[in-house]
Amino acid sequence: MKAQQILFLGDSITDCDHCFTKDNLGTGYVKYMADGNDNRFSLINGGVDGFTLSRIERKWQRTWKGQCFNTVFLLGGINDIGDIMAHSNTETAAASILADASEAFCSLLRGLITSGCHRIIVVEPFLFSVPEELLTWRPRLHSLCQLLRARTAQMQADCPAASLSCISVQERFDTAAEKDGTRSITVDGIHLTKRGHRMLAEILLTYL
Repeated sequence: MKAQQILFLGDSITDCDHCFTKDNLGTGYVKYMADGNDNRFSLINGGVDGFTLSRIERKWQRTWKGQCFNTVFLLGGINDIGDIMAHSNTETAAASILADASEAFCSLLRGLITSGCHRIIVVEPFLFSVPEELLTWRPRLHSLCQLLRARTAQMQADCPAASLSCISVQERFDTAAEKDGTRSITVDGIHLTKRGHRMLAEILLTYL
C-alpha cells in the first residue's frame, strides 16, 4: 500500500535544521513522528526558520502548489507575534500585521484545498512564561489564536468536503511545565527542548 504523504509547514519549531540532516526531517517533532510511525506515512518537513504566516504561504506557493498531500500540518504565527512586539507601537500597526497574517492564512488554506489536500490540521502557536517578558506577548498570541480558529471554522463551513481542525497544545505544555519545570519543555520560552518536541510529536501522532 502506498504511504500517505504528510506535509509539515511552519517556522523554526518545525524546521529544526532539517536541511542539514540526511533524512531531511530535522531533529524535532517531525523526526519523532517519523520514527513513531510504521511506514504508512511519508513525512516532508517544510518548516523554515523565522518565517511568518505570509512567508509560509509564499513558500508553499513556490514549492508545493498543485501537489496533493493526504494531510497537512501547519504550525506558524509566533513570528507574526514577534513582529508585533518588536515593531508595532500602535494598535493600528498591530492590527495591520494581524490582518496580513489572516489573509495569508486564508490564502494558504484555500490553496491547499484547491490542490486536493482535504485534511488540514492547524496547530495554534504557543508560548511559555519563562523568561517573564514573554507574558507580555500572551494577549497578542490569544488574539492570533482566536483569529486562526475563526478562519479555520469559516473555511470548514465554506468547504464541507474538506476536514479542517484547529488544535491547541498550550494547556498540555503548561501542565507539563508546571509539573516538571518550564526549562524541561522549552529552551527559551518559544523553542522546544527534546522533551517538548517528543510531547508535540505524541500529540500530533494521534491525528494520524
